[in-house]
Amino acid sequence: MSHALVTGGTGFIGGHTIDRLLSAGWQVSLLARSPHRLWPRHQGRVTVIQGDLSQDLPPLPQVDAIVHCAADMEMHHDTRSMGRTTIAGTERMLAAARDLRVRRFVHVSSQAVYGFDKDYQDADESTPMRVSPHAYCETKRLAEEAVWAAGRAGLPVTVVRPGFVYGPGDRRSLPPVIMLLREGKLKAHIGGGMFDTGCLHVANCAEGIYLALTVDAAVGQAYHLGDGRVLTIRQLVANISAKLGVPAPAKSVSFGVAMGMAKTIEATWRLLRRPGPPPLSAFTVAMLHRQSGFSIQKARHQLGYVPERQWEESLDETVAWCLEVS
Repeated sequence: MSHALVTGGTGFIGGHTIDRLLSAGWQVSLLARSPHRLWPRHQGRVTVIQGDLSQDLPPLPQVDAIVHCAADMEMHHDTRSMGRTTIAGTERMLAAARDLRVRRFVHVSSQAVYGFDKDYQDADESTPMRVSPHAYCETKRLAEEAVWAAGRAGLPVTVVRPGFVYGPGDRRSLPPVIMLLREGKLKAHIGGGMFDTGCLHVANCAEGIYLALTVDAAVGQAYHLGDGRVLTIRQLVANISAKLGVPAPAKSVSFGVAMGMAKTIEATWRLLRRPGPPPLSAFTVAMLHRQSGFSIQKARHQLGYVPERQWEESLDETVAWCLEVS
């Protein structure tokens, strides 16, 4: 039986990745900052090791592979604080992988490494990563750079770059949207909402990660993961609105107006020292104004990746989950 160590396994993508590994008969260990957040269905089926990626790691078991899903997802953090987990934590896991002599290190990156200042259409994995003013984009880029450096030094690494991930287990992306729609507070799209989301069902994401872990040809490679179709922000919101029985946003604001509002709100939030993220940020506006058209042909051809789950067929379960947690 193969044995994998997973980081971020109490979270959205990591939890579904554990599901996929267990279904394939893998032994799974989980490095978690908060073991009490272990998913109920994983209780008694995985070994939990308490540890914080922003600090020295505890002793880790001998494993065949590491799947590194963890990152700082608190979007109001700045690059320095976010980097303690996302960059330094990745470097710690790479060092551990070298010490353990693992056969594969799969790094779950993001299409955010390309920044949000440029539109993409059918872009492949050779597309250069871009320096970004947004902390999440920049720390994910620098973490991935550390992975490639370890790969050049001989560590067998593979990188996956998911798009916008949705589905049951999501607590950050769609639940706030649904809450705003139910309260009638989401009234306008940025630039008409005609931007490709780069959508990816979480089950497809977990399958892509599993293939990246198990296919020999994946060593030293990066792969985009997506559902293989175009779903615009406007379509996504309209579908959810119809499911909720509420009006879809009919108005549109320009990118410049939205960004000005976001920067004003962020400045006021900091001035008043409000906790948590502001209701609108420059990061969110920039993210909602990019065409996220990234090709998944490489994953299809080299990994045998087939995105079986699609937005429409999973809309009921996705909205039901989001209503439960929003």
